[in-house]
Amino acid sequence: MVAPKDALEQKLNRTQNEANQPANEQDRTGYAIISEVNQDTSQVKIRLLKSDGEPGDVLPGGFLPLLNPLEDIHLRFGALRKGMVCRIFWRGKLKPKNPIIEVIGDENHSLLKKKPAVNKVEVGPFLIFSGGL
Repeated sequence: MVAPKDALEQKLNRTQNEANQPANEQDRTGYAIISEVNQDTSQVKIRLLKSDGEPGDVLPGGFLPLLNPLEDIHLRFGALRKGMVCRIFWRGKLKPKNPIIEVIGDENHSLLKKKPAVNKVEVGPFLIFSGGL
């Protein structure tokens, strides 16, 4: 990439960069894995998931609040623990700012599986409409 040569080209570059940025006040959703749990406050630290489903960097900052009631998490998934899959809601640009965490699954949640589950029931059009074979 070549550096802009004159003021007009610099202005066009700056305008293009600003246009590629998301709006400031935009609601966003992402997915993450719990990396640490504070047992005293029932708050968590998380690792954001990359677009390919692999864990990324730990979100900087302190512990984050949960959207689910603790009783709901205990009934559905057991104790709040490291490795659980969660959905993260925040408002802003690319990096989460003041996020809220919703626990959606345990360590074996289908979101983390590489291959989709195969349906073993044969449902081809011929088999569906052949009737009574």
